[in-house]
Amino acid sequence: MSLLAIKLEERITDKAIRDHIHPDSKALVLFSGGMDSTVALYLASKKFSLHVSIVDYKHPTQSKMEAKAIDDICKKLELERYSIDYPEIRFTPGLGSEEVIHLGEANSLYYAIAGSLAVRIGARYIIGGTIKNDWYGSSTPQASPKHFSTLNMLLRREYGKNAPLIITPLLYLDKKQVAVLGHILGVPFDMTRSCPKEGVNPCGKCSYCLKRSDALLYLDGFLRDATKFKSLENS
Repeated sequence: MSLLAIKLEERITDKAIRDHIHPDSKALVLFSGGMDSTVALYLASKKFSLHVSIVDYKHPTQSKMEAKAIDDICKKLELERYSIDYPEIRFTPGLGSEEVIHLGEANSLYYAIAGSLAVRIGARYIIGGTIKNDWYGSSTPQASPKHFSTLNMLLRREYGKNAPLIITPLLYLDKKQVAVLGHILGVPFDMTRSCPKEGVNPCGKCSYCLKRSDALLYLDGFLRDATKFKSLENS
């Protein structure tokens, strides 16, 4: 294993210690079938030795291929799974319009629902796959360390001693580092789906596809360099 890979694992392990993760505890992983949440899932299970269940949110904007990625990975890992229909607003029949209002996706709402579910099933932790690219340098704070600290405070206020702890172990890693970590953990990247558009093949043009492609290209270079380094060590 290369020095970078070792340092990366040490960094994650130190983060786990700081967050006081207790192995063999139950954890609920927010799962979308993408690269980041799948790496977080493998990390929670393999590195942190947690008993993981996943929760996924069915939203009108979710593509069929994103849903398939969730299905396939859950079947592969034989995971306990909770699927939640994302809230929508309906007028009372006979008193208003028949229109359905689909709520916008909101990070706080995802975690609030997951918090209630975690308490119900006895999960000690909620694991999220937020990475550094989601918040660093952004003008919106809903994925920042401070935001998750506030969410944890609200969960403690709501549920007291039964409150689950939100842990975002990838929060200070960029997508390239996440790709390397995923490789170390044995994440099947070919089963994950980043593109939100319909179609068997990803579009290759949206920001999600471009970021994924960039990270995987970096991983390929990393592995080539690691192979060269290993051959030099053995020569």
